[in-house]
Amino acid sequence: MVLGDVMTDNIYTDPGVPAGGGRYTSNNKNTLTTGYGFWSIAYQGILDLNTVLANADASGGSPAAIAQLKGEAYGLRALAYFDLARAYSYEPGKIPTTGLGAGFNYGVVIRLKPTTDPSSGAPQPRASVTDTYAQIESDFQAAITNLPATGLTASGKYKMNKFAAEALYGRALLYEGKYPEAVIQFNLALDPSSGVTLSGPGTYTSLFPGGSAQQSPTTESYFEIGFTLLEMSSVTGVNSSLHSYTTPSYYDGKTSTFGGQTASDELVAALNAAGDDRKNEIFVFGSLGSTTVPFTYSSAPFNWCAKYPGWSTSAGNVFVDNVKVIRYADVLLMKAEALAAQTQYAAAAALVTQLHAARNNVKVVPTDATVVQYIRDERRLELFFEGQRFFDEKRWGTGITKALKTNVGTIAPDDVRLLAPIPTSEVNITGKTVLPQNPGY
Repeated sequence: MVLGDVMTDNIYTDPGVPAGGGRYTSNNKNTLTTGYGFWSIAYQGILDLNTVLANADASGGSPAAIAQLKGEAYGLRALAYFDLARAYSYEPGKIPTTGLGAGFNYGVVIRLKPTTDPSSGAPQPRASVTDTYAQIESDFQAAITNLPATGLTASGKYKMNKFAAEALYGRALLYEGKYPEAVIQFNLALDPSSGVTLSGPGTYTSLFPGGSAQQSPTTESYFEIGFTLLEMSSVTGVNSSLHSYTTPSYYDGKTSTFGGQTASDELVAALNAAGDDRKNEIFVFGSLGSTTVPFTYSSAPFNWCAKYPGWSTSAGNVFVDNVKVIRYADVLLMKAEALAAQTQYAAAAALVTQLHAARNNVKVVPTDATVVQYIRDERRLELFFEGQRFFDEKRWGTGITKALKTNVGTIAPDDVRLLAPIPTSEVNITGKTVLPQNPGY
């Protein structure tokens, strides 16, 4: 959730923040091998999902319960393969023609059956990029077919649902450059029957609430990963929470964090130039707060993001922040992008204007070809610190922009660092002929 901003121009991992403990310092410099590293975890989840799908029909549940179970499993498997594909592979039509990755048309390993014995766990080769995305599409389609088309309750947003599957399917189609098909899915997700809507003017900060036990999903969310205090304190660990990474230590006068991920000067400048509600999620504070008095500091000030407050003033810091997998504004902007890609500039601009109204932004949105870049800039303003920036710049083929203070410079679209390395242990066990390592590693 944070790394997608750390590796771009939204975050500066400032060495002047002692509480950061060196976390993400190399990632912020885009040092080789410091990108995403969830390959093994994703396949552990895929194994569980394959087991569910192989046994759901014989589970003895009602037809509706079985359909729900299978729909959630298909949707989560699609999401797992999609995240693997965008971290470890190039997008369809975006395979470089220059550099070490020229012509590198490898997707990920597609496993569709549970591993029940050594033979079913035998090594499998990487699929092509095209075949990988075909499987992602197939799984999302199966999810949508099985999941009920009922409006989302708060608890329903904590698991894969039809509207989330439609929105995420549209995102995958957008990555493929299938713009008319993507618009169809976005329209289905944006249907009012979902119960998901844009928050009104002056309420942007309410999309990222703190809480003493567990946050409630917000009005704009289709799908959130909900964390409880018990999970954060005894399973995930508070030191790995979004709050701990993005909030200065002793900001509340009570709680030590590993806060070292500051909002970059460039991001702050862009938010201030927009001048709308979204700039209110940036606050100025020192590298360390007072250990006795909340919100006071004596050290030099830094810019921080307030999207992961993780605490309430009455209960003290509990590190609990939900992860928003997909929300309404993201879908609205992706639909605008898909329309602009088909030269429907006025229709695309109308969607951005709709978002502007919800964010107290009075700027006029262009209705010509320049709206393409405007939408890209708008995604940065809306989704900062939500993990999308790296993947957006990667799929646009514009290179990865960096904060000036990192001294990294723009990372070219054919740079090997745009793909994460497959774990060396996996490659060594399987063999490079079956599981080719990504270029440059």
